[in-house]
Amino acid sequence: NNNKPDSYEINIEDKQGNVKWWFVSSAPNYNDKGNLIGRISIHLDITKQKQLEKQLANAITTVESASKAKELFLANMSHEIRTPLNVIIGMIRQLNKEQLSVNQKFYVSQSESSAKHLLTILNNILDISKIESGEMELDYKPFSPSALAYNVHSILYSQAKEKNIEFKIEVSTKIQPVLIGDDTRLKQILFNLVGNSIKFTDKGIIILNVKVVEDTENNQTLMFEVSDTGIGMSDEFVSKIFDKFSQEQNTSTRGYEGTGLGMAISNDLVKLMGGDMIVKSSKNQGTKCIFQLTFEKGNLKNLTAKIDQVKEGTFLGKRVLLVEDNDMNRFIAIQSLSYLGFDTTEAENGLIATKLLENQHFDLILMDI
Repeated sequence: NNNKPDSYEINIEDKQGNVKWWFVSSAPNYNDKGNLIGRISIHLDITKQKQLEKQLANAITTVESASKAKELFLANMSHEIRTPLNVIIGMIRQLNKEQLSVNQKFYVSQSESSAKHLLTILNNILDISKIESGEMELDYKPFSPSALAYNVHSILYSQAKEKNIEFKIEVSTKIQPVLIGDDTRLKQILFNLVGNSIKFTDKGIIILNVKVVEDTENNQTLMFEVSDTGIGMSDEFVSKIFDKFSQEQNTSTRGYEGTGLGMAISNDLVKLMGGDMIVKSSKNQGTKCIFQLTFEKGNLKNLTAKIDQVKEGTFLGKRVLLVEDNDMNRFIAIQSLSYLGFDTTEAENGLIATKLLENQHFDLILMDI
């Protein structure tokens, strides 16, 4: 329509055969009497902008492909690394049941500690990958926050005692008996924070404090605080404490092993749960890690009790089908299953397993991915 302003992009080929892009802005031209006598158009060469747009689109596609390739690589590598690591940890566990000398027990305990540390690093790397790709999903269910806090304290208490550090716990009696949340991930956060405090504290005290900061009809907001009298951190390092693979490098921390992933993961998990982590620290004066989370109130009837340790022979008479292609992994699994009382049938792959299922009944099927 010649009576309306218009703008559009057009690509043309010049006399030399080069493709050019133009942005054309056009409007009607009227004379003094108000009669339409033509149009006025402005042509702007936007060839360079178009080239930049194309380069940017290609760059985004490349980055997305690289990210997916990294995720696939980590998933595959984690499985490949877990296979021998599972055997190592399993063999050490079996070796621990033997009659060992004092020196042998020491060697075995050191091997077990290192193997579990390696597994923690592997799990941390996978968690970071899941969080960054948006695949980390929280599992909300009824749990007891007080029981969780005391559980963390009881598990890590012996580690603190080995270093002659006092480890105290303070849990408010006003905390609701049952809240709705991801207790596994919350426990992971507290393990990371208290674990760091134990690692970087050589004398003094560590305190795990959980209290109510807000209480409404349907929700309760809790504050979790882990404080210690450890080596502390400089202001500069506190500002980058949540960076991946960061650990303050100086003479006082050189003797502490770790990847620096624990704090980054804890911070990411707290954010996923709708909170923020605050870290306060001074060199040689200790550290405080604080975060607040809001939980929906739950019903005590929906709380399922957890069995911490299953006794020998608990599943006597039960049949299990173990589907696993790795010989050593099957061997390790069978040792544990036999200890628990299971009658185990092995299958190297899914095809063998489905044939066995046609004419046999199993109470449990354990499958490799």
